[in-house]
Amino acid sequence: MRISHALAWTVVDKSDSGHRMFALSTFTSSAAGGFVGIAYLPDGYNDVTHAEQRMAMGIEGKAISNLLSEFQPVWGPVAAKLRVPKLLPEWWGPKR
Repeated sequence: MRISHALAWTVVDKSDSGHRMFALSTFTSSAAGGFVGIAYLPDGYNDVTHAEQRMAMGIEGKAISNLLSEFQPVWGPVAAKLRVPKLLPEWWGPKR
């Protein structure tokens, strides 16, 4: 249930009034990051197919960061005991 909730927030977001809405910023930022490479990458990498792949990697990165944020209270203490450096900054997670 927590995994599906974390992944759902990749495509759903809350508005300023608290209502759920489509996470347009996730998709537009991923599209911008994917398609900007067309301007400067060499031939063979500056096509639409590669731009869509870069866009998909941006959305995938957002989903992974949502999963890491959701389960940080679980794996955080274990990572601290193992002296693993923090993967996410303090401001990324929920307020305590």
